[in-house]
Amino acid sequence: MNWDYFLSDGSFKAKRLPKSTKGVRIKDNTDLFDLRDYLRDAEGFRESIKAYQFCFNEPFCYDVEVDTFYDHFQKNPKNFLGDASKLKGKYEIIDQFIYWEEDHNDGEWIFLNVDITRQLEKLGVVETKEDINEDDWVEYLKYKYRVQDIKDIAKKYSIVLTGNKDRMARGLLEYIKGGHIAHEAPIPIKPGNGFNDWFLNLQKKFVDEVELALSSFEYPKVYVEAVWDMVESDNSQYGLISELAREKMNKMQVLANTRKNASRKTRKQRVTQPAVKEDNKFENDNNLSAFEVIAGLIFSFFLIWMFAKYLA
Repeated sequence: MNWDYFLSDGSFKAKRLPKSTKGVRIKDNTDLFDLRDYLRDAEGFRESIKAYQFCFNEPFCYDVEVDTFYDHFQKNPKNFLGDASKLKGKYEIIDQFIYWEEDHNDGEWIFLNVDITRQLEKLGVVETKEDINEDDWVEYLKYKYRVQDIKDIAKKYSIVLTGNKDRMARGLLEYIKGGHIAHEAPIPIKPGNGFNDWFLNLQKKFVDEVELALSSFEYPKVYVEAVWDMVESDNSQYGLISELAREKMNKMQVLANTRKNASRKTRKQRVTQPAVKEDNKFENDNNLSAFEVIAGLIFSFFLIWMFAKYLA
């Protein structure tokens, strides 16, 4: 963490962490009331840092706002959607595809804007219907035009179209088939075999862009954990995103525990090492005392021998 960010005129200034400048939008909305209160009693920059770390020692201490996958999809920043860029702002199409089996019959098809359809077709995420019949035409015209739009077309070409929307669409079709009105052919589509893989890859890309956003600044590890926690909870409907976010958090916990264990081991070595030296010193002292005793005994015997020899 680069604490200089909080440095202002030589003192620690209470402020929120900077928002991300790339990838997914991340914003710190944390209330700083408690931090300001603690900073009043802090003396110097080092104590101020400790006050900040005390206030924000758990992920839930932060109020983090992170764009969801849906938000990111709709905004399409930096062409997040890639070759599916025309889907920007049209997530409801993807929603249809996700729940297709629940909401549609086996033989059902839908219509989209031709440009979008062509793009999805090129990506291999949709299947198109080859044999177009009259009902497909009518459904497409009803999808593309409102009643007022059909009336405007009739007025433009001086033709008479009456009845409800279905009858008006069929009447318009007669003029199209007769060559009186030029019109692109409908392209009925439904999700293809490649949709699931494409959508899963897009979820992975979103997680990558969250990681990219977190590289915008040297954020505190607790804040990073808060971001991943928010990503997991706010995107729970996307299984892969939640799973990957959870993996990120678990990895952070493992690394944190590894560092703690290493730190404990280092502290233990520092504490026990002097004791080992003292023990060695004690042993040396004991050895020295034994030597002195033996030397003393030898010297005593020598003196007794000399005295005995003198008497003789």
